[in-house]
Amino acid sequence: KGLRRYAVDRTIRLLVPSLLFVLVLTPPIEYVDPDAADWAGGFWAFVPHVWAILPPAPGPTWFLGVLLLFSVVYGVVRTLRPRRTSQPEPLRASQLVAVALAIAVSSYLLRIAVPMGHEVWHLALAQAPAWIAGFTLGILGGERGWFRPLDAGLARGLRRVGWVTMVLCVVVVAAVASASDLDLLFGGGTWQSLVLAAFEGTIVVTVSLWLIDVFQRRLDHQGRVVATMSRAAFAAFLVHQAVLVALVLASRQVEWPPEVKYLTVASLGVV
Repeated sequence: KGLRRYAVDRTIRLLVPSLLFVLVLTPPIEYVDPDAADWAGGFWAFVPHVWAILPPAPGPTWFLGVLLLFSVVYGVVRTLRPRRTSQPEPLRASQLVAVALAIAVSSYLLRIAVPMGHEVWHLALAQAPAWIAGFTLGILGGERGWFRPLDAGLARGLRRVGWVTMVLCVVVVAAVASASDLDLLFGGGTWQSLVLAAFEGTIVVTVSLWLIDVFQRRLDHQGRVVATMSRAAFAAFLVHQAVLVALVLASRQVEWPPEVKYLTVASLGVV
């Protein structure tokens, strides 16, 4: 497409929906937020107020802004350094280990300054190393044919390592939560935050690629209903926060156990 057309296409696809979310959905979502309970000016006076907060809350479309930034950077890099055409090359386990280590070390260091749970411009920057590494891995894998298809032996290893890591992560988080302050996991240069960062780096690499293999082998076809749902997926992503907020507020009107409320909201939200 060339850099200009590519950037314009990405902007229309990603930035325009994000702006529409901020203009149309952010005001009512923020208005019903308990944090806005002290507002006494009514909804229509609240709308310009929430727009004036810079940056306005983007809801789930923060992801679109980050993806647009990454896409433009990728376009600039490939304009300056066009990729070389070559035969597909196999993905090596050592490369994935390097990516997991890069995520772990950079996340640990970043969280000394910006712990998990702290947002900067509505972005959880403590997870930014995983975003960058995942995007880069996907780009290189697409260009070099790493995933067409994923090596069967490597996919089995990824599945095993991914499940073991997720189980260990749950155990460690539960142990830390019961024995000490959970904030130790979120940053500040603690050894607990280093362990969590190592788990995160491993999970990002193993589970994402293992799921690619699962979809290639077992979910490579669509019926009419799933095809229709697939075409609506982007729109569902854009409006799902408003749907879930409405369902959560409705669930507060009934005296049900929280587990039942969760299952009800989740089920109705998908529908």
